[in-house]
Amino acid sequence: MKATLPFAAVLACLPACAVPAGAQEVAAAKPVLDRKYDVPKDSGCQVASVVTRDIPPGGEVPWHTHPGVEMAYVETGELELWMAGQPVRKLGPGDSFMAARGVVHGGRNSGDGPARLVITYVVDRDEPLRSPANVPEGY
Repeated sequence: MKATLPFAAVLACLPACAVPAGAQEVAAAKPVLDRKYDVPKDSGCQVASVVTRDIPPGGEVPWHTHPGVEMAYVETGELELWMAGQPVRKLGPGDSFMAARGVVHGGRNSGDGPARLVITYVVDRDEPLRSPANVPEGY
């Protein structure tokens, strides 16, 4: 039989073990990146994943949708973001965007060097991450 401690008991022990004797605690530094997006409440089992995506100069990300929310941060490079019903957005390092469930979007690297996105997905488990989509009217 496996013995387990209640989670609260484990947490209660952490302050005693977190800082070695004689060491000084350092205040948490302000995060370099702190973006917040409202994620619509969905039903069913979802999974969150964080990935990086490199896009070469002139490379395109074809029009597509996701079975959930995509939140992306531009780490390097210059991008054009295409999103149905919105004007084209020019993005550079430090910019971010969110594509809601089912919103048709895509883009391209409009810069001279590679672009890197750090992307967080909150999507339905066991569904394809991306589904191709037709070019929306107006593009």
